[in-house]
Order: sequence, then C-alpha cells, then structure tokens
Amino acid sequence: MRCVVLLRAFVTGLDGDSATAGWATRSLSESIRGALFAAVALFQALVILALLLSPGDGTWLLVAFHLLIAGIAWTARHRPIPGSLVVAAVYGIGLLDIALTSSADSLVTFVVCWMINLAHALPAFLMRRWSAVLAPLVGSVGYAVGVHLLHPDWGGTYALAVPPTALFMMLGTRAGAMVLADLTGRIDAQAAAGAEETAALAWRRRVSRETAEDARVLHDTVINTLGALAMGGAAISDGALVRARCRSDADTVITLHHGVAGPTAPASLPQALAHHGLFVERRGLDDAEVAGLLALIDADRARAFISATNELVRNVAKHAGVDRVVVDARHRGGRLQLAVLDAGRGFDQDRVELRGLLSSVFARAQEAGIRVSLRSEPGSGTAAVLSVDLEASSTDGLRPGRVDDDAEKLDQVLAQMRRNAAWLWAAGAASVGVGLEVVNHPGRATWTYLTLVVAFAGLAIARVAYRRRRRLPAGIGVALGMLASIGFVAAAATSGFGEQDVVLWQVVSPTGLLVLLTMLPGVAGVRYLGFGLFIGTVLVTAVVGTDSLEPALIVGSGGLIALTLVLGFVSFGRVVGRIAARTRADQQRLLDARLDGLERDAATEARGRWRAAGLSDALELLEELADGRLDPHDSEVRRRCGEEELYLRQLIQLNPELVRMSHWYLRALGEAKVRRVSLILRSGEVEPDDAETVRVMGENLLRAVNAVRPSDDLTMTLYGGDSGVTLTMVGPNPMLSEQTGRWQVPMGAQLRVQSIGGQDVVEFALPTELKEAVR
Repeated sequence: MRCVVLLRAFVTGLDGDSATAGWATRSLSESIRGALFAAVALFQALVILALLLSPGDGTWLLVAFHLLIAGIAWTARHRPIPGSLVVAAVYGIGLLDIALTSSADSLVTFVVCWMINLAHALPAFLMRRWSAVLAPLVGSVGYAVGVHLLHPDWGGTYALAVPPTALFMMLGTRAGAMVLADLTGRIDAQAAAGAEETAALAWRRRVSRETAEDARVLHDTVINTLGALAMGGAAISDGALVRARCRSDADTVITLHHGVAGPTAPASLPQALAHHGLFVERRGLDDAEVAGLLALIDADRARAFISATNELVRNVAKHAGVDRVVVDARHRGGRLQLAVLDAGRGFDQDRVELRGLLSSVFARAQEAGIRVSLRSEPGSGTAAVLSVDLEASSTDGLRPGRVDDDAEKLDQVLAQMRRNAAWLWAAGAASVGVGLEVVNHPGRATWTYLTLVVAFAGLAIARVAYRRRRRLPAGIGVALGMLASIGFVAAAATSGFGEQDVVLWQVVSPTGLLVLLTMLPGVAGVRYLGFGLFIGTVLVTAVVGTDSLEPALIVGSGGLIALTLVLGFVSFGRVVGRIAARTRADQQRLLDARLDGLERDAATEARGRWRAAGLSDALELLEELADGRLDPHDSEVRRRCGEEELYLRQLIQLNPELVRMSHWYLRALGEAKVRRVSLILRSGEVEPDDAETVRVMGENLLRAVNAVRPSDDLTMTLYGGDSGVTLTMVGPNPMLSEQTGRWQVPMGAQLRVQSIGGQDVVEFALPTELKEAVR
C-alpha cells in the first residue's frame, strides 16, 4: 500500500493546476514553471552565442529558429502556452543544431547538450502525470537515435549518454517535485484548515452576535413595554402612546419571528430619543453633526452607539421618576462622547443589580468597542456617558482572520519553500551526478567523483552549520565557494578541460553549493566573495588549463551555464514571493465571498431561533393592544403582560455563545410554556460541535419536557469539564426515568439515570475523546 501511495505521489508531482491545489502549491508550481520558461529562453541566447562564436553552414537559420523558441518560451511565462509544445520545440531545435554541427566536441555541441539536459528536466514541472514521466524518456531516445543517424561517425558516446541522463534527471526532478508537493501540500492543508476554522468561527460569531443583539432589542422594546404595562401606573396613562408603542414592538416581534426587515432598533439619534414620554434637552452637537461623526466609523459600531443611547434614555423614563432628560454630545480628542443626564431618584451603584443595563448597554457597547461610564447616587440623579473612538479601526470581529494574513508568517513560509528547494537542488544535483558518472564512465575513476565528493561534503557541512545557527556562518560561506570552485575544476578535468567527451562533463554537480550559498541566510559579503571565487576559478581554468580557443570557450561556457542555473534559481526565489502574494489574494477573495454567504446564512439561523421560541403569544398580545382590542387597564391583560415579560426575560438570558444548542433550548422553553411546565435552563459556553450529537440531545430535551406533567418543575443543565460535556435533566420521579428507555443516546455518550428522593436525575455524558469537538 505504501508503494502505491509513493508511486501516485511520484506520478502526480507538483500539480499546481489541480482543482485541490492551494496557494502554496499553485505559487511554487507557477514560479518554477516561470523560471524554467525563462531558462529555456536564456539557453537559446547561449546557443546563439555559441553559434556566432563558431559559425558554420546554416548558422543564421539556426539563430532565427532559436530566437523564435526564445520568444515562445518567454511568452509562456505569462500566457497559457502548453508546456509540451516548449519541450518538443527544444528537442527539435537541438536535433537541428546537431544536424548542422560537424564535431562531437565542439562548443555548439557542448552548449546544445546542456540545452537538451534542460529539456529532460522540463516535463517534471511543465507537464502532468504520466506524460511528465514518459516525455523525457521518449524525447531522449528519439533525440539519441536522431544524433546517431545524423552522425554515425561520432561513435556512440554522445548518443548512448542521452537516455541514461534523461532517466536520472527524470527520476531526480520527479522525486524533487514529489518532496516539494508534500511540503506545499502540508502548508496548503494548514491554510485550508485555517480557512475552515475562520469560516466556522465567522459563522458562529455572527449567529452569536445576531442572537445577542436580537435579545437586547427584545429587552429594549417588547420586554420593557410588557413590564411597564404589567406595572400599570403612569406607563398606561396615555392610551395613544401605549398603542403606538405596542405597534412598534409588534413589528419588532414580526421581524424576529419571520426574519423580515423591520424597525428592530433605532437608526439615528432622533429615533433613539423619541417615544419615551420624556422632554429631551439637547446640548452640544446637533443631529447632523452627530450623524457626520458616526459616519466615520463602521456601521455596526454606529448602530451599537445609537442603540445604547436609546436604552439609556429608556431607563431614565422607566426608573428615574422624572419627565426630563439631558442629552449632551461632544467631539473631544478624536472621540464622540454622549452623556445622558437626569435629576431623578438615582440609586446606589454598590447595592443595586444593574441587570438590564448590563445586558442592553454595557454588553452591546463592549462588543462594539464603546466605553461606558456610569455615575449615580440616591437622590442625586444619574449620569451615563458613551464614548467611541472615531479613528479606531472596525471592531466588527465577524471575520476573525484572513488566509495567512500575517506578512511575517508569509515570509517565513516562503523562506521555508525556498530553502527546501535549495536543499533539494544541492542533494539532487550530486545524487544524479553519481548515477550519470557510473553510466557514462563505467569502471573508471574520473575526476568527477572528486566533484561529487566535494558536493556532498559541502552539503553536509552546510546542513550541520545551518541546523545549529539557522544561518550560514561566514567561514562556511567561504568554504562553499571554495568547494564549488574545486568541484568545477575537477569536473572540467574529466573532459580534458574541454578537449574530449565534453558532452559528458557534469557542469551542474557543483552548482548545488552555490545555490545553498545564495538561498540560505548568511553574510551578504561572503556570498559575493564565494561567487567571486567561482568566477575567478572559471576564468583561470579557461585561460591556464587550455591550449586553444575552442576548449577555452567550452570551459568558459561551462562556467557560464553553471552561473546561469544558479541565477535562475535566485530569480525563482524572488518571483515566488510575488506570485504567492497574488495567489493568496485570489484565495482571500474566494474566502471573503464565502464569508459573505455564511454571514447571511448566520443571520437567517439567528432569526430561526426566535421562530422556535414561541413568540406568537407576545405578538398576538401586542397587536391586540395596538389595535385597541385589549384595555391595558384590565387586570387580566396586565397579568398576561407580566407572564409574557417573565417568559421573554428567560429567553434572552440564554447564552448566545451556544450557537447550536440554544435552538433546542428555545424550542424546549416554547414547549414548556405551552404545557405550563416550569422549566429552568442553565448552561455555560460549552456545547457539542457535532451537529448529529446536538440534534439527538435537543430531541431528548423536548422528550423530557413532554414527559412531565403541567405545573411540574424541570431543570436542565449543560456543562463541560475535564471529563467531557454533560447534559443533566432533573425532574419528578418517575416521569423521566420511565421515558429514558425510548430516548436516543448520542454516539459515544453514556446515559445514566438515578432517582434521589422524589426526583429523577438523567445524565448524558460525552466522554473525553469527544471534547475536541466542543467549542
């Protein structure tokens, strides 16, 4: 099975075009593709230079073809040109070059040989799946056969070396692609998990926030109205005002019950100050100036500010015992401050429980980033001040994160991708070199083996040094430059410094050390010194180690090819950052669109909770009062108002953080109200996150409500601890225990039933292993 998985990963490689590819895979794949296309174009320039330095028959025709391919490759960096077309074109032009070349050891043959080696590596990143595996094998065999047919006098050295080279390069590039795909796949998986968590958290926060705000609206409107009517007195003295208020509150209930637009909260300061039966004395800023300042902040905070003002004025009307209130708005130090002042009876802040203000003013303001201060003394009135920062960013919190939005984190991920690619290049170049040398020079101890030993030694030294300090010390950087130079000279010696079997010269093997020197963090000056040592070595070798111009040009071209590959790698490292930023931005736009939909769904979900809560009785009562069909002075009507007030107050006490279970809590309360069961609900902020578990537990809640008799007491508690999550129901014996045999048990949970005195205690315990699913 493991072999099948590895084979599938080997064949798949780094597939940035896959529908499941995330930003890391897509970014790295596109960056490598762009770098390879650029390398193809650059190699055409190197071949053209070689053709011009060694002119022959058909030189200008070949130059024209190479310019055409360079243009196609350069265009492919930004346009959707098939990678297979570029691969075929490189093999084709290489064969045409060889057809018009007379010597197997010429400068043109040498440069074309490395262009063909590049063609062997292209399919791993420009083609997909089995075509990427087979293309270099088929292309190399075809090219080798063509070379042998065109130049049978060259012997078999060049032709026989091409297929094994392609095989080793295909294995090396596919293995590298597989390792990179694993790295980017893990990064993408983390990003996807983060996006899922962001979406889930956004949905939960939106539902929670909508539910909490709806509860405040109920408190500020319907509950206060019903409470005032139940108390009687001055609150019912003005019949027209009572009917208008009941009509407005009925619209609020319709909004919550049906999820349609309605006047659930005041939209402006004038609306917040109206309909309270108070004379409002305005000081400071006028309505237009306040509206202009509120327009500077996000809409949610502005609405919270207006709603909090509305509730503060409502509390004056309800509790202060005065008919006058002062509202003073000021713009001070980048903040909008609004004071609500009354000269009423006041209260002792240390002794009076501020439950209404805590839920409707302080909680709303805290969520929105609004400061609230309150000062009151018995007999001295009350002063409440709201203050909002006009320069602060939105505190909406509905979108709790972005896809790796932290720039520093992105830089770390990109640096990791670059470093891993560098380590793979260094290890792959040396490893492939061993196989090639064994095949190209069977049974011979060549100088190239010294090159490979040096490459592996440098790789090991760099690895140890980097693991200890997470950067290359200056001495290690200089050592890498020296080892790369030694490796170059040793590999050149195998080819007689450009005079024999130049197509077998392993130019790439020492480049891994230069790539590490470039891509790993270290001293910039040492990096330049290392490259200077390598370039100087190439020049000295070309001048001192050769006896004629042609070998000198070949040695110089070998150094130029090595530097071109390294610089191409550096270019890739820079481009990947730009592509990653663009790719992540695209992914963020998709997530934003998804979050928009989730927020709409969440608002609908929040409204659905109130539909399950049984608000129809309150709506019917308010509409009859608004239409004048009921008299608010009637004691029976006032009793009904009091019952509805108490019921609604119990509803809004439910923790809005219980996004899933509160739906069932509301249904249970509604069912208990219909059956006249005294239901008490208690909970913290812990609930099962598994939808099926929530459904089963919720249905058991309803079964429990229907199991007891009218007027019986039933208590339900949901709590979490080290052992997991437990739902406990306490009711009269034997009403619950007789029913539990027919109840469902959530998967993995345990049902415990015991009778204590005249009470049944039923527990549904979710074990520890399910606690990870709990919010």
